[in-house]
Amino acid sequence: MTDNILKALIRKTETGKTTPAEQYGTIIGHNEGKLAKPPVARTVGEIIAASDGWRNRFGTTSGAAGAYQIIKPTLKLLQTKLGLDGTEKFTPELQDRMADELLDTRGLGAFLRGTITVEAFGNALAREWASFPVLSISRRGETVLKRGQSYYDKVAGNSALIEPEVVEASLLQLRAPSPVAVPSYQPGDTDEPTPVVPVME
Repeated sequence: MTDNILKALIRKTETGKTTPAEQYGTIIGHNEGKLAKPPVARTVGEIIAASDGWRNRFGTTSGAAGAYQIIKPTLKLLQTKLGLDGTEKFTPELQDRMADELLDTRGLGAFLRGTITVEAFGNALAREWASFPVLSISRRGETVLKRGQSYYDKVAGNSALIEPEVVEASLLQLRAPSPVAVPSYQPGDTDEPTPVVPVME
């Protein structure tokens, strides 16, 4: 799916890890190595229950977990929206499903249809993931944010961890039309290939 480009960027930026195995098993502050059981082996209910304990134990600002660094309130909201009972394992597949829901809520479908701009969608992503920058001057309450700042800049120590130009390039790639598939033809084929006629807009 085309949105894999974006999810891969979010995973890498949010976790600072390069391999999927590391990304899906991350908790905030890279404290996953101190846990008796990795996040992917826990249930959603266990992640929610452990979140505050991680925050207190490790002195972090949240108990964010997984490749998309989902915080407790968001995880509880996703549990309701996705109809989960809490016994589901926090697997990479479930984490991706949760990310899909968050992206949909932030306007991915509208962006892919071309009904909202790169700037608008980028700014929406920055409201969901603190490591992402706003792409234009924005306002959070009375605070004015410049392009390139996290929407949550200086809130709980947050700051943007990726340049706005990188986000823009990825979003443009995401919305780029797929190349036209041209039928293959090898010498000796009995049938002539069907010519590809360009469609005039």
